[in-house]
Amino acid sequence: VGLPDSTVANTQTISLYNTLDKDNNEIIKFIEPCPTISWAGPLSRDRKFVVNTKSTEDQKENLKVTIFNPDFGTSTLKSKVDDTVNRLEHIFMRYRRFGEGEADWFPALINLDDGAVEIDYGATYASEDSYGYSTLDWYHGGFEGKYEIM
Repeated sequence: VGLPDSTVANTQTISLYNTLDKDNNEIIKFIEPCPTISWAGPLSRDRKFVVNTKSTEDQKENLKVTIFNPDFGTSTLKSKVDDTVNRLEHIFMRYRRFGEGEADWFPALINLDDGAVEIDYGATYASEDSYGYSTLDWYHGGFEGKYEIM
């Protein structure tokens, strides 16, 4: 069934867009998923760790935590944060005691020259090697127990 000519004559065409491309053409751009980042080393398998009296001297207050950037061939972690195209603002680490169910996650800290700050793998103090790995020293304060991270 066709529409009467009077209905078609009174229609209006509009362009839908939500951004402009590099040539100022109106386009629709869909939200892209956040970049993928994964744990590296034993944490990638276990996602938990234990701090106790048998921990090494280095591990009693600080623990090296490494993450992996699977896109290392095309972008660094810093570029993912600095890039205005991505929505990624920070790459934080959180922790809680293992087995506490729905307990709150706490921000992990790192000791820097000007004091302790929240670990951010996208910050200027973080570095990434040419294979996409970035390791930071998490200052956990030496509290014994089992912890899980995210």
